[in-house]
Amino acid sequence: MDGEESSFEIKAIGKFKVNLFGEKNIANAASVIVLLHRLGFKPEAVAHAILGFYGAKRRFERVYYKNNIYLYDDYAHHPNEIVSTIEAARLRFKGRRIVIIFQPHTYSRTAFLLKEFTESLSKADLTLILPIFASARETKYEFKITSSDIVNGAKTGNLRQFKNSKELLDRLRTILRRGDVVFTMGAGDVYKLGEKIIKIIQSK
Repeated sequence: MDGEESSFEIKAIGKFKVNLFGEKNIANAASVIVLLHRLGFKPEAVAHAILGFYGAKRRFERVYYKNNIYLYDDYAHHPNEIVSTIEAARLRFKGRRIVIIFQPHTYSRTAFLLKEFTESLSKADLTLILPIFASARETKYEFKITSSDIVNGAKTGNLRQFKNSKELLDRLRTILRRGDVVFTMGAGDVYKLGEKIIKIIQSK
C-alpha cells in the first residue's frame, strides 16, 4: 500500500499500481494483467491503463475527505461482501477507526443470514444500523425481523441500531472524530445520506 494506491508485482511481468484496495481487487487486477500479457500487450502499456481504473461505482467508492476523515460508499449487502470491504479498509487504513453505516436490504435476506450479518458487521470498530430497506415483494410481517435482531445477537458492544436516519445522524454527529473512515453500506438508499454526513465531517 502506498498513499492512494496499491502496489504489487507479478513475477516475470513487472510491477503495477492500482487505485483499488483489498486482496480481492488486487487479485482481479492481477488476473487481468496476466491475460493481457498473454494476449501480447506490453507491460508498460498495461500498467498505464490499469492505473486509470478507479473501480465500479458504489464499490469502495470515495465520496469525500476533509478534516482527516474519509467517507466511502459501498454496495455490500451480503455478509461476505461486508467482511471483504472491512478487511480492505483495514489494509488501506491501518490504525484508523472503521465506522460502518449499514442498511440491511430485504427482510428475507436479513432473516436467513441473521447470524452472519451480526458476525460480519461486528468486525468494524463501530457499526450504526438503519431500519431494514424493504423489498416490494415482501413485508416485515412475513418474517418478523428488525435491525434490532442483528444487534441483539452481537457478542461485542460495537453495534448500534437506530429507528431512523435522523436519530442515526444525530448520534454520528457526537461520536465522529478526526481519523475516522466512514462507510455508507448496503443495497438500498443509504448512499443518499452522503450529503448530510459530509456536513457533519465539515463541522469537525
